[in-house]
Amino acid sequence: MKIAITGKGGVGKTTLSSVLCYLYREEGKRVIAVDADPDANLAGALGIPKEEAQKIRPIAELTELIAERTGARPGQMGGVFRLNPRVDDIPDEIGMRIDGIILLTIGKSKEAASGCYCPENVFLRRLLKHLIVERDEVVIVDMEAGIEHLTRGTAEGVDAFIVVVEPGSRSIQTAMSVKDMAKGLGVKRVFVVGNKVRNEADRDFIKENIQDMEIIGFIGFSHEIMEADIKGLSPYIHSPHTVEEIRTIKETLDRRLRESRMSFSKSLIRSSILEKRDSIELSLRDKKNELIKKRLTELKEFKEAGVILLYASFRSEPDTHGLIRECLLAGKRVFLPKVNREKKELEIREINSFDRLKKGYSGIPEPDEDSPLRDINEAELIIVPGVVFDRRGGRIGYGAGYYDKLLSGLRKSISVVALAYDEQILEQIPLEPHDKLVDLIITDREVINCGHKKD
Repeated sequence: MKIAITGKGGVGKTTLSSVLCYLYREEGKRVIAVDADPDANLAGALGIPKEEAQKIRPIAELTELIAERTGARPGQMGGVFRLNPRVDDIPDEIGMRIDGIILLTIGKSKEAASGCYCPENVFLRRLLKHLIVERDEVVIVDMEAGIEHLTRGTAEGVDAFIVVVEPGSRSIQTAMSVKDMAKGLGVKRVFVVGNKVRNEADRDFIKENIQDMEIIGFIGFSHEIMEADIKGLSPYIHSPHTVEEIRTIKETLDRRLRESRMSFSKSLIRSSILEKRDSIELSLRDKKNELIKKRLTELKEFKEAGVILLYASFRSEPDTHGLIRECLLAGKRVFLPKVNREKKELEIREINSFDRLKKGYSGIPEPDEDSPLRDINEAELIIVPGVVFDRRGGRIGYGAGYYDKLLSGLRKSISVVALAYDEQILEQIPLEPHDKLVDLIITDREVINCGHKKD
C-alpha cells in the first residue's frame, strides 16, 4: 500500500498521515512514514519528542552521502553523475524508528526545489521511486501542496493520492491544482478528505466544490488536535475521536482500493479470454456450438422447463439463435433480455417469433418494443451469457453488472445455466460480494455442476 497525502499548508494532512501510519501498524504491517514537506512536522505528529525530532537531518542535507552515491556533490549543475544511485539501505540506515514505524525526512534543497537536473534532486527522486515502487511496506508520504518530487513512473506506483481540504476556497483551489498535476503524471483517481468540518454546511461546501474527485470521509474540527499540536503530542494518543474518524476513512479507502484492484484484475482476465474466444476458428466454433446445444437440450432441467429465459448470442458467444428457434417450435415460451438504458438494467420480454428480434444495445439482438414485458420469476430455467467462468459458478460478464442485478431479483429457486466454450473456463476467478453464481455451466467438453444447483 502506497499513499501520497497532500494539501494546502495547515489543512491537517500531517494529522491524517500520522494517524494512518499507526492504524496500518495496528494491523501488524510494516510502515514507512515519509515527510516530504520542507516544513517537516510529521515527526512531532508521530509522537517523537521535540528534542529528538530536532536531531533529524533531512536526507536532502546529507551532502556527503549524496556525493558518495551519485558521484557528484550537491549543488553541482551539469557534469556527470549516477542517475540510479543506491538507495535501498536508506530506510534502515537513516530512518528513525518509533513504535515500529520508520520515519524518513526528505527535506528539500533550493536546487531540488527548482526541479534541476542535479545530484540531490536525482537522489531524492530515486529514493521516492524505490520506496513507492520497489518496497513492500505500507509507505505513507506526507507531501507539500504539490507533487514535484514525483515522476510519472513513481506516481503510477502510488495506490492512492489523497488531498486534504478544509471549508475554504484556497484549500479547494490547491486540491484542483494537485488534481491537474496528478493527471499529468497519469494518475486517474484523486481522493479527498475534508478536515476541520464543524457542521453540515461545511460538508456541503466541500462536496459542492471538489467537482468529480471522490470524497472518502470527513474529520471534524477538534480542540484535542489543537492541544496535541501545542503540546507536541501525537494525535493518535491524544485525540481518540479523531482516530476513529480516520479509522472510518481508512476502511473506506481500503474498500475502494480493493474494488479498484478487483475491477482491474477482472478487466485483464476478461480481455485475455475474449481474445482467446474470438480466435476460435469458425469451423471449430460450429462443432463446439453443436456440442453445447446437445448437452443443454439433454438436461432434465431443459426438457422440463416450459418457460426459458434465453439470450440472443452476439459476436463470438456460443450460438443461441438456433436454440431460440427450436424452443419456439417445441412450444416453449421464450423470454429474452432487453437493455433499459435509462434505468441501466435488463428488462425481460417474451417473443413468439425470432423475427421479433431487432438490433439493440451495442448491436445485440433484442426483443422489439411491442414484445410484452415479463417477470424473471415466471421463468423455469435461466440461461445466461458471460466471458469467463470458474468451477464454483463464478462469472465475469462484460463489466456493466446487468446480469448480477437481474439475478438479484430472483424470488424463487430457478436453475441458472451458463453456456461457454471450454476456453472460457478457469479454475478460479476473482469474485465480489455482489457477483451472482451460476448453477451449471455447459461447455463443448463437459457439464459442470457448480455444487449449489437448485432442487
